[in-house]
Amino acid sequence: MSRGPSEDLHALIHALTQAEKRYVKIELRKHVVGDVNQSELLFDALAGQDQLDEAAIKKRFAKYGFAKRLPEAKRELMLVILRAMRQFNAERSPTRRGVSALQDGDFLRLRNQFRWAERRLNEALEEATLIHNHALRVMVLQSMSQLARSTESMPEPSSSPADDPIVQEALLLVETAYYDAIADRLTSVIRRYGKGGGPVAKALAADLVKHGEARFPIVTPSGQNTWLRFLSAKALFIDNDPETSLRYDRSRLDTLERDEKFRVANVHEWVNLVHSVALRLVILRDFASARPLRDKLYHHWQEGSRHLSPANRMAVASQYLNIEIQLALHSDDLEGLAPRIPLLDKILTEHERENLTELGIAILFNIALIEMALGKFKEALRRLSRIDDYPSSIRDDIQVASKLLRILVHIDLENESVVTSLVRAERRRLKGKPIDLDIEILLSVASRYFSTAPGKARTKVLHEALEKIEQFYETPSIEALTAIFEFRAWLKAKLNRSTWRTELRELSK
Repeated sequence: MSRGPSEDLHALIHALTQAEKRYVKIELRKHVVGDVNQSELLFDALAGQDQLDEAAIKKRFAKYGFAKRLPEAKRELMLVILRAMRQFNAERSPTRRGVSALQDGDFLRLRNQFRWAERRLNEALEEATLIHNHALRVMVLQSMSQLARSTESMPEPSSSPADDPIVQEALLLVETAYYDAIADRLTSVIRRYGKGGGPVAKALAADLVKHGEARFPIVTPSGQNTWLRFLSAKALFIDNDPETSLRYDRSRLDTLERDEKFRVANVHEWVNLVHSVALRLVILRDFASARPLRDKLYHHWQEGSRHLSPANRMAVASQYLNIEIQLALHSDDLEGLAPRIPLLDKILTEHERENLTELGIAILFNIALIEMALGKFKEALRRLSRIDDYPSSIRDDIQVASKLLRILVHIDLENESVVTSLVRAERRRLKGKPIDLDIEILLSVASRYFSTAPGKARTKVLHEALEKIEQFYETPSIEALTAIFEFRAWLKAKLNRSTWRTELRELSK
């Protein structure tokens, strides 16, 4: 269901940075009717609510006129916020500075102030050039052409129209638009046919490659970046070749970082790419290459643009947390991470305060795994119980894994009655539904563990379960849910009288 206007206004206010909120209030104070600034009262009321509650606002401000005409008051407030943000952000980015200079140039030209118009248009062109914004460059060059007509400064009669700066820039714009169109069509193929896709998806992707190669060489950084993104997605989703996909994305990261202005203009894409590349490097156990990327995320979160919105800042924080935790899990440097878990938990709690996310639940689960590996079973159980607060629509695989992992932790703690209760609850939840083999094996082991005498009988139960699980894990095209927490390692730990962490280390060799 789509959100209503009230929720949109509430979400917008909470997405503003503190500097932006101050500027909005300055703008609101310019339009006061009477002794009380009612728009500012409404703004503060919405900013102070974690969850939107219009009834409380109407009750609290019943004596003020805006409470009686709340829909109109909200619409007026939204328009003031948008107007204030246009002014506030006018000089905040090269694109906005370029557009502002272009508008000034056009105004000055119409008022016959040609020298000032030329100066402002040159500034606009410089800003657009710095960030490779070809659409803006075309607009500026068109305005410069109009200025040249006004001053009767015409091109050389013998010059070729094909060499006109506007024509040349338009060709570069066409290049960026063309490769964007190719990338969009690959996304459509992936969404329709899924990962792997089959022969039809492969044929469609191959046709797109031919279309892209037909326009080589690619001149613009934007086009190069988009083409690398296309090749990476094709390698990962169509060809099932993650290592080739990673190589393309590392090249793409180099393309973005080669020009600092271009990186800043595409900062959200850069952040997501850093996180994606770092995560895959961790999975491939290239920790030395992953750590500098983790540090980039940390630096951007801590010292990046102070104009990052709270939502964007916390999104970067969650990406940093994910890489930090994955590094610890895969490199087995859990003791190094342990002292920072309270800080990570604080960041995670702040991140998930307003919006529960897929990344948040994954981080929560992985911290629980770390605590389990460190032998902090009670802390792990408390953290796993927090996963129950997430709606079923968010990572149902992790929610099921959390319930199953709790059973194993209680077995380790020798809580027989709790294990029995949890197994019965899972059986009730799964009644009438198809059950994956690995989940059935886990529940069977849990229900028989304490009823089987320690020694040969229990060892036999565990051994049979391990053989079945290993065979199931090795079955092609099967993604075992219990592999999320490596049930196989837990079984081996029981058989070898070692720890889950020790067996994880052996499996990773």
